[in-house]
Amino acid sequence: MVVLLPLKSWCLPDRIFNSKLIGISVESSNNSIVKNNNLAQMATGVRFFNNTIIDADFLCNYMVNCQRGITIEQCDISNQGSYNLPIDDQWVYSGNFSQEADIRGFNAPINKIWFVRNFTYPFGPDKVNYIKPINTVVPSLGNTNASFNCTNPCGTIFTCKQKKLASIAKNQSPYNTLAPSEQYLAKKSTFNALLNEPALLQQGTPEDSVLQSFKDSIMQTDLGKLTLVEEFIGNGNIVQAKQINDSIVPANFMEMNQKLVNDVYLRTWALGGMEIDSVDKSKLETIAFQNPIDGGIAVYSARVILGLIQDDFSPVSTARMANSELKRKEILGVENNFITKLYPNPNDGNMQIDYNLENGQNGVLIISDIIGQRIKWFSFQNDRNYLKISDASLKNGVYFYEIWVDEELILSDKIIIIK
Repeated sequence: MVVLLPLKSWCLPDRIFNSKLIGISVESSNNSIVKNNNLAQMATGVRFFNNTIIDADFLCNYMVNCQRGITIEQCDISNQGSYNLPIDDQWVYSGNFSQEADIRGFNAPINKIWFVRNFTYPFGPDKVNYIKPINTVVPSLGNTNASFNCTNPCGTIFTCKQKKLASIAKNQSPYNTLAPSEQYLAKKSTFNALLNEPALLQQGTPEDSVLQSFKDSIMQTDLGKLTLVEEFIGNGNIVQAKQINDSIVPANFMEMNQKLVNDVYLRTWALGGMEIDSVDKSKLETIAFQNPIDGGIAVYSARVILGLIQDDFSPVSTARMANSELKRKEILGVENNFITKLYPNPNDGNMQIDYNLENGQNGVLIISDIIGQRIKWFSFQNDRNYLKISDASLKNGVYFYEIWVDEELILSDKIIIIK
């Protein structure tokens, strides 16, 4: 039984991460059983891979806002369920979420049968958006009213998330075994989730009071104050943000980094000054090249302000950085201008980017607000070589944008909205 839930429910997965953000991956394993799992906001909920896999069972799984519910690659997991034993998997989507497929097949056999029930509680298929097979997987849907014993790991998606957050708030295992920097990030994510999702405090469970006490206590700490600074920056209240930021006495390395980056931003970009002097640049560089696990999210903020793309994963980061820069130049192009930056900059919400990708390449533009929350997604269309954006909802201020091509980050930069 697996429960996979990102802490921030507003971070919906994008198609560009389908091959990377996977909840459960079953590879080279025969007769596997994938049962009673809650999988929320994965790019791919469950993946079966390798042609040695046969006769896998996929049943009683609850998938919420996953771009792909199941991906079946180069294998045959056989028919699923029977008239007397339905599989009772459920796919659920919010109104503003656009899924790619419930079942996606690559070199997988067709004409398989999936038996499901007609009713929706507790684990019947959604009547509007349930199994929509595309590509090579085309199961015949058999409907049955037979009963089946499914065990939801923790009730609704909110109560499931509540239990995870409460274990962090109470410093229970496995979170109390993490390094101090990781525990700090877990608490920060929990606090942000409670601020953004009031429903997490209103489920009528014992966790309601646990999480409310945790929220109230964190609000009085520097962690809470730094979060309020982010909120005020996002709302354009620069004066209040600076007052709170100046009052903070950092208790750890992450808070020191965050206060410093906030200070530079509030004295420059937030006031319309995009130039960073040598002293501030040196401070930001010191933070930008740190390990984000130890240095916190301020590491990413410093990189954005400096316009850096840093590789945190390679054993030989300098070599990977060189390769990333080469790929960036190859795709952006010097002579052919395959992809331009967003223009004009500044703009009033009307902007454009030009591109000329090769056949089969997939590109996406992602716009984030000043605190790093992704708020807009735009896919490059293969039948044209430009993307025009007209978005009146973007308020005055500084935003960041990323260009991804075939799941590789090609460019990150800033854009200013002035109306």
